Amino acid sequence: MQTNEKDQNNGTWLDVLMFMLRKYFSALLTVMLSAVCLYFIFYFFAEDISAARCKLDRIGATTRNEAVFSGEPMEDESFINFNGSLYIGMDNKRINCDLLMVREGEKYSDNLIGFGGALAAGECALSKNLLSAYGISVGDVIEVRGTSVTYRVAAELPASAGIDDKYLHEGIALIGYSEELCSEYGFSYLSFVKDGDSYMSLDKIIYTKHIAAAAESELLLGFVLLSVFSALVIILWELLIGRRKYSDLSLLATWGMKPTSLFLRVFGTVLLRYFVPALAIALIWFSKLSYYGVSYILPMLLYLAIYAGEVLVCAVIIYRRVHLCRMKRR
Repeated sequence: MQTNEKDQNNGTWLDVLMFMLRKYFSALLTVMLSAVCLYFIFYFFAEDISAARCKLDRIGATTRNEAVFSGEPMEDESFINFNGSLYIGMDNKRINCDLLMVREGEKYSDNLIGFGGALAAGECALSKNLLSAYGISVGDVIEVRGTSVTYRVAAELPASAGIDDKYLHEGIALIGYSEELCSEYGFSYLSFVKDGDSYMSLDKIIYTKHIAAAAESELLLGFVLLSVFSALVIILWELLIGRRKYSDLSLLATWGMKPTSLFLRVFGTVLLRYFVPALAIALIWFSKLSYYGVSYILPMLLYLAIYAGEVLVCAVIIYRRVHLCRMKRR
């Protein structure tokens, strides 16, 4: 008798489980497929959007509007530039970066790389994206390739793709002053200037307004494409899966559910299918791109607001269809 009751209970729970799976299978499938699609959409656009926003944030944080590469330092904030001459690395990995050195005895407070204060001999600072990309932490030691000189990572710089457009560098490394390196290896100067009038031994000038214009174009294009492709995710899975599963809502409309309650039911369903996966993917990518900080957070908050609007439009369309079915049946 006890065995029969146990089998009956197991059968009951199994029936309940199968019923729940059948009832919510399409919703769960839509959530999973939406999440997968959104993940790959973020893969193509999230970092570019964050990098562009980061450039604009850095430009907005400094009064210097020119980056001057020259054979002589300008009177403004100048760094020794070893690009093309020296390389740094760690654990047999060469770090692909703009390699700059502070000048002896100079303190910094206002420049495009976001460095303030000073570095002691044997200390260096790397942009946050380099630390993430190469698995480096503050306190680690890096070496100058081909020399016996080493540096301890003492600070972080804001995330940056580099300044020198001659090289496709991933970020910036700033090292403390070394007489040995300056006397044995070739270098130039990178100076950050505000409305400079005359330049000595000029190599090139990069204007921050040109960087800002390019960053704004990248940001706008990336944002538009991210929003458009996200909207296509809603359209795709609504056409393939979602629209076939609203018979329950049609029945609720037929039975006389209040319009407000019916709309909230529709909106909640669509929100679960599309906005919740978008929020989860945005958080996942924040864990990958956290070194951009607010340069990632602010664009993604705006994106989520726009995506919530797209979800709302979808809910309105579905509600109108369900409500129209109710009107026709009357």
